[in-house]
Amino acid sequence: MAVEDAVRVTLESVTRMQATSTILNCCHPHVWSKRELATRIQDELGLGVVRFYETHAEQRKTASASAQRLCEWFGPPRISLENMIQRAIDTVRPLLA
Repeated sequence: MAVEDAVRVTLESVTRMQATSTILNCCHPHVWSKRELATRIQDELGLGVVRFYETHAEQRKTASASAQRLCEWFGPPRISLENMIQRAIDTVRPLLA
């Protein structure tokens, strides 16, 4: 989840304050494995090789909670995962030149 979406949800959550607190997982609803994310970035950069040496199947996924309530209350993230990947690539690419 992009910082902008995390801040937006935090600020909008004030409207849902109650006498008892509610725990809300602030994460992106689409879950990518580390391998999928690394491969996508590698494809975009056109450089390097993605290598993983996993020992347990459960290490393949990076998210550990559901964003269902977050999306129900505040809608889906406004900043797409593709946009976040592009931001990372735009930051890294000049360093590789």
